[in-house]
Amino acid sequence: ENKYGVGEGLKSDSVIARHPFDVPDAPLPPEIVAVRHDSVSLTWKDPRKTGGSPITGYHIEYKERNSLLWKRANKTTLKMRDLRVPGLTEGLEYEFRVMAVNLAGVGKPSGPSHPVTALDPIDPPGKPEVINVTRTSVTLIWTEPKYDGGHKLIGYIVEKRDLPSKAWMKANHINIQECAFTVTDLTEGCKYEFRIKAKNAAGAISPPSETTGTIICQDEYVAPTI
Repeated sequence: ENKYGVGEGLKSDSVIARHPFDVPDAPLPPEIVAVRHDSVSLTWKDPRKTGGSPITGYHIEYKERNSLLWKRANKTTLKMRDLRVPGLTEGLEYEFRVMAVNLAGVGKPSGPSHPVTALDPIDPPGKPEVINVTRTSVTLIWTEPKYDGGHKLIGYIVEKRDLPSKAWMKANHINIQECAFTVTDLTEGCKYEFRIKAKNAAGAISPPSETTGTIICQDEYVAPTI
């Protein structure tokens, strides 16, 4: 504008008003820390990149493993990095994922957690006791778990480890219903360890029992004294 009047206006290119930073990166998948027949408890970590703005909260989503539909687990933005998700259906498998939030908005979701079945946990069986050893076999006995997870126990899994290997392998090829089993096809002079897991009618499998300690396959075996 001058004394002769108002000049023609200049028109700029279109711009979108937005924050000078981005939404956060996707966090790592959440970690399952506890499972019950109607709930799962989770924890998670911050994403590696926050988008230039501090993280202000999180959202958790979950779905049945075979479903495509993710559901929001929290009604308001979560400030802590842990959550118990209630209202699950016993016996169904679920997956969980987490999204971080900053002033720019909600970031991309993490990958899904490993699938978990909504079941009460079984206590581990008692520590197995060695009652007989030969060159090629070991006979074990143990006590049943103190808590069966709310469903009838239907069997046991015996696992063995060929020392010094760290890998545990299933030692029984039939269902074991009693608290005793003889592991066969072992190698004379080799060292082994054994442990037991229980399973119930709902499909839950217990944590492993304590191990037997080192057992050497030989015909003459004396139990260690304490």
